[in-house]
Amino acid sequence: MPSTLPAFQHSLTTAIAMLVITMLLFVAVIASKWRKVPPNKVMIKHVGTRRMFVKRGGTIEIPIIGDCQYLDLSPITVPIIDDSGFGLRPSVTVCIDSESDESLGRAADRLADLDSEDLRRLVTDLVEQSKYDIGLRAEDVHPADAFDASLRARLAELGMRMIGD
Repeated sequence: MPSTLPAFQHSLTTAIAMLVITMLLFVAVIASKWRKVPPNKVMIKHVGTRRMFVKRGGTIEIPIIGDCQYLDLSPITVPIIDDSGFGLRPSVTVCIDSESDESLGRAADRLADLDSEDLRRLVTDLVEQSKYDIGLRAEDVHPADAFDASLRARLAELGMRMIGD
């Protein structure tokens, strides 16, 4: 009487090999979709109508379901030309405010598509608008403080903040 044990062992070995290959393929696919978030960036992950922010580590990106964008958290320093004699600081350093999802949401809505040079131009324009604001309010006792308050408010609308004050 022939033994069926070798046939069973052969099919079991084949099944185990197929399972191992399937698991390795699954791990390879997941690893290829893993997106690392650098320390100076925040990832905006769009999934359907929802938006999530990934600040550290990484996440899996599935292109069919959603996409990812990055916000650069690097500080931007812009010179301030005090041609009005108000005693303004010589420069201002700003960055995207990553402390709250609300601020990140404003930054994602308004700044995600800008490159670093466009962002620098935008901050320079905000500085000029704030200088114009204090020029209109010449009665301010401390024009430098009025400038800082005006610039802080304009930056907050964009999800940004001043650094070092």
